[in-house]
Amino acid sequence: MKLHLILALVVTALSTLATQPARSASYSFTSLTYSGNFQRGGQMNVVATLTSSAAINSNSVCVTFVAADQYNFWSCRPVSLAAGVNTIDFDLTIPANSEITSYNGFITVNNNNPWTELAHSPTLATLTVSQFSPAVLFTFSSLNYTGAAVRGGQLNVTAVFNASTATTSDSVCVGFVAPDQYAFWKCLPMTINAGVNTKNLTVDIPADAELTTYTGTIGIAYNNPWTDIARSPVLSTVAVGANPSTSPPPLTGNGAALVWQQDFSVTPLTLRTGANPTAGVWMPNDMTWQSPVQGYVDFAVQPCAAADVASGVCTRAGGTFDINPNDPTMLGVSPFSQGNGYLTISARPTPSNLVSAIQAEMTAQGNGGLVPSYIGGHLQTNPAVFPGFTYGYFEFRAAFPNGGRGMAAALWFYSTPGQNPGRPRAEIDLVEFFGHSDVFYTTIYSGIDNNNVGTSVGEHAAYIDGNFHTYGVDWTSDYIDFYVDYHLVYSAPPSLAIAYRGLSLSPMLNYAADSNWMESNIYLRPDATTPFPLLMHVNYVRLYDKRPFTPVP
Repeated sequence: MKLHLILALVVTALSTLATQPARSASYSFTSLTYSGNFQRGGQMNVVATLTSSAAINSNSVCVTFVAADQYNFWSCRPVSLAAGVNTIDFDLTIPANSEITSYNGFITVNNNNPWTELAHSPTLATLTVSQFSPAVLFTFSSLNYTGAAVRGGQLNVTAVFNASTATTSDSVCVGFVAPDQYAFWKCLPMTINAGVNTKNLTVDIPADAELTTYTGTIGIAYNNPWTDIARSPVLSTVAVGANPSTSPPPLTGNGAALVWQQDFSVTPLTLRTGANPTAGVWMPNDMTWQSPVQGYVDFAVQPCAAADVASGVCTRAGGTFDINPNDPTMLGVSPFSQGNGYLTISARPTPSNLVSAIQAEMTAQGNGGLVPSYIGGHLQTNPAVFPGFTYGYFEFRAAFPNGGRGMAAALWFYSTPGQNPGRPRAEIDLVEFFGHSDVFYTTIYSGIDNNNVGTSVGEHAAYIDGNFHTYGVDWTSDYIDFYVDYHLVYSAPPSLAIAYRGLSLSPMLNYAADSNWMESNIYLRPDATTPFPLLMHVNYVRLYDKRPFTPVP
């Protein structure tokens, strides 16, 4: 027993030593000086001077100002320290709500990984923060609005207030706050006149705003540095309601019940994030094997045939990169937009300003190929929110306002992540375009490892007319039928209906602009006639417990 205890202590000690950051330099501190605006919201330039015994590039230097009650503000910079004297500049903003008091200033040196404080100076400076003193005094009279007080609505707001002096350096803000502090607002820089001012602002109510009553106030903010200098008492209230759906109502025939829906005329598109697996109903890529913050190469095209390269008809990278809007390196570019009662998914040529970011992500994923020539979007339901379905009637209401060579839009279903161990690649394609716009295909795969075994394909005339049509699949334990505008257009062979018994499927929507099967037929690939951006509008997706209508003859 004692031997075991001694060994455990030795291992613990070695482990502790192994996890401590190496301290390869010693530090002494000389001075901490500052200049600038010492009022709330002010900008300061801070200079820290210290001496390092050795050159080191794995540390950060921080400057911190601490009040007597430990309230503090700070700034840190990763730096390469030289052996000898080092002078480091910081730009530091005093918080707009900082305590009005005196602060002690000091310098620290920290190891970056893991973050560990290595050295701490004594107090080297004192700073007194004062209240921001506006040159203009304001009084507030009224806040009125007109417009649609519903989720996704817009308010035309009129703010009336009095200013003691004219100014051009302020912004006027109107804000609406719920009891739990959820809020929406609008601020605009404006010229303010001496005397009475009447200012009009348009305020958008978020599509996911809380359904409650909000209190409205007017605020005046100094623009540089941004500082809240005056705020009215509550001047109005607004009760935000649900936006009425503009979609056709759910069907009720045959005693069917609506089980689940996403009505994009009133329901905002919500996306899962890497930090929160239940943050959204949809995943912006296939997160079962991709990073939740990265896009991915969809339909990667095989190398061009030698004859096509020689003739010059195949000279570029093919395929589509599906953009994940959660990825900050995508510079705000998104294939998804919402408005006018529907969700839009688009595909278009890859913007030149995204090439380097996409190449970096492909490299990080171990894909060293060329950046695809097109970007598109892919949505799959998040299994943490919608755990898939087994049987029922699933319907998409969608419109295709344009089409042409290269279009690869699809409304489909795939094996729910983690389900169906015997058929992990189960797939039903309700609508799929293969590089041209005159027909689409309905397809059901066997779902086993060789996914093409037992595949059944139906071909149907396409509607590229901008009008909404319904596309549905009626799935039971005995049959799988496909419908367009409630007309039966195709039935899967009984053997595949039996093979799909008891499986779990998840709906998907995507739009690509080039794909690997198009490489064998260059006349399916996008060309100068393709009407980019290619668009698909989706009004709703709905799941019923059974078919809610009698088929149209």
